[in-house]
Amino acid sequence: MTYNTNRRDIRQLRPTRNPLRAPSALEAGRAVLPPSVRTRAPEFVVRGYGATHVGCKRKANEDSFWLLPKQSLWIVADGMGGHAGGQIASTIAVQEMGRTTARLLAEAERAGGPVDIYRILTESVAQTNERVTAVTVAYPELSSMGSTLTSVLVYGDTAYFAHIGDSRAYLIRGEQLIQVTEDHSYVQELVNFGHITPNEALTHFRRNLILKSISRNSDALEVAPDIYAVPLKEGDRFLICSDGLVEHVRDPDILREVRRWGAARAPQALIERANSRDYASPSGVGTDNTTVVVVEVGKRRRRRRAA
Repeated sequence: MTYNTNRRDIRQLRPTRNPLRAPSALEAGRAVLPPSVRTRAPEFVVRGYGATHVGCKRKANEDSFWLLPKQSLWIVADGMGGHAGGQIASTIAVQEMGRTTARLLAEAERAGGPVDIYRILTESVAQTNERVTAVTVAYPELSSMGSTLTSVLVYGDTAYFAHIGDSRAYLIRGEQLIQVTEDHSYVQELVNFGHITPNEALTHFRRNLILKSISRNSDALEVAPDIYAVPLKEGDRFLICSDGLVEHVRDPDILREVRRWGAARAPQALIERANSRDYASPSGVGTDNTTVVVVEVGKRRRRRRAA
C-alpha cells in the first residue's frame, strides 16, 4: 500500500480541529491505513507504482494518490481551492474512494451472485462527493475546495475506470498510447464542438478550467462519473496522471518514457521530464504539481483445478 499527500498545511489549518476527522495516525503524520477488507484477486497478475512532485512553481502539493494492491485499486486526485483546501479535498477524495470501493466490493462478493462494478463505482464517487461537500459546509473557509478523481479497479479480466475532472487515464498496449478518459474541461468542449483542435487545446489560455469535479461546494450532492471498461491483455499498462504531466509532456513522449523505463521507474522518469526545461509549457517550467501512477498487467493466473 502506498499513500501520498502533503499534510503540513492541513495541520496548520484554522480552526485547529482537523476537517478530515481522520484517525490519530493521520494527525501524527503517519501513513493512513488501507482498507482491511481483501477482495477477489483479478485473473491477471497486476502491479502498480506511483510518484508525485510539487513542481518548480507551487509551494504545496495538492495532488494525492493511493495504491491499494490488495483491492487491485489505484487512485489519483488533483485538489483545488488554495493549498490547504486543495490538499484536504484530494486527501479526502482518495481516502473515501478507496475505502468505499473496497467495502462495497467486499459486500457484493459476500452476497454472492453477479458483482455490479458500475453501481459500486458510481456509489463510491457519490459518497466521496458527499464527504467533501460536508467538509465545505462545516468549514466556510474551504467552500471553494474540490478535486478531480480518476481511479482504475482491476476485477476479473477487466480494468474499470471511474473519472471526474481533467486528470487522465491512458492505456498503453503494444506501441500505442490510447487515452481512455475524456477531460471534463472547457477546452475539451471546444474540441468536441469543433471550435479548436486538440493541439490548440494544449496551449489554450483557458485549458485549466474544468467543468466537473468532486464537490466545489455546489448545491448538487450527486456527481455522475464517467465509467469505462477495458478488457485486459497480458503486457497492458495503464497510466493515471494529474494534469501537471499533460501540461508539459506530450503523448508520444509519455509512450516513449513508459516503454523505456518500465512501469516501476516510469512515474519518476515522467515527473522529471515534466519539471525539465526541455519540456517547458507556455506557462513555464514545472508549473504544476505532477502525479503519475502506472499499473502493469502480467501473466494470467493459473486456475485452481476442482477437487
